[in-house]
Amino acid sequence: MLISEIFFSIEGETEFQGLPCIFVRTAGCNLSCSYCDSPGSRSFSSGRELAITDILTIIKKYACSLICITGGEPLLQKDINPLLEILIKNNYQVLLETNGSRSVADLPAGIIKIIDVKTPSSGQAENFYRKNLLFLEGKDHLKYIIGCREDFDFTLDFIAKNHLEEKINIVQPVYGKLAVNDLAGWVLDCGKKIRVQIQLHKLAGLP
Repeated sequence: MLISEIFFSIEGETEFQGLPCIFVRTAGCNLSCSYCDSPGSRSFSSGRELAITDILTIIKKYACSLICITGGEPLLQKDINPLLEILIKNNYQVLLETNGSRSVADLPAGIIKIIDVKTPSSGQAENFYRKNLLFLEGKDHLKYIIGCREDFDFTLDFIAKNHLEEKINIVQPVYGKLAVNDLAGWVLDCGKKIRVQIQLHKLAGLP
């Protein structure tokens, strides 16, 4: 697999926010979002080839059972399912972050999918693979990065049209662009069950 980096930090997002977590960041992405916070991993050439056994050797150095597979776009890696299956067998709790453009239908049971729904300001909203909504389980997350009011209105419309009100819907302000108190106010006014999160790792100065 092409791996950009493996590191130990704090999970800055999702329901696991604040917990120690091992991150495996794959190299290569098929999208180019305006608010990308890991542009260094967009290119496949940014990664090094690691066997699954090499990845396991590295992550076992950390006394932690929570692991996040992120990118880049992990679903572009041909060995992603074998990696996920081995992690589950080794009793890791596995989060997988995906940009939402690739099918999640064949991912192994037991992982928690964090699916990014691209908003208009990303420049990539048309690339969301809508059939992925059919494969959501109760533990999975939908994440919307909000850069402006148009993005928030898009999010409300997307949730309503696709009957996602009972799913885990998380909105985050684009770091350094939208004030979190503005986003929080919009959520309070809309009357919907939507969770506001900030990127805790960035506030803490962590990767």
